[in-house]
Amino acid sequence: MADELNVETPETDLPKVVEEDLYHKPNRLIRISLWANTLSWIILVITVVLTGFYIYSIYMGKASGVQLFASLTNLLYTIAPGIFFFIALQAISEGIYILLDIMDGVRSSPPK
Repeated sequence: MADELNVETPETDLPKVVEEDLYHKPNRLIRISLWANTLSWIILVITVVLTGFYIYSIYMGKASGVQLFASLTNLLYTIAPGIFFFIALQAISEGIYILLDIMDGVRSSPPK
């Protein structure tokens, strides 16, 4: 009877226990990353359109001297935040993907 209970089975035959993530939900993080990526491109398109309108208005106004300098400064104030938000949201999106890849790599590696 004691021999029957002491049967060794290979580890591949044992069912694998799936642990629930306590700290994050991968699907939710992927959704957040997709939203950040989409929002960054929308902001970039809006920035390019507004910059085009602004350049057109400067050209049609035929500003010169101090007016031209003020107009170009205002143009810079329009472009800079758009580019900043685009880069920041792209970095957030890619950062989430990198962190998920790292987590998958850590979980798939066999324990030593």
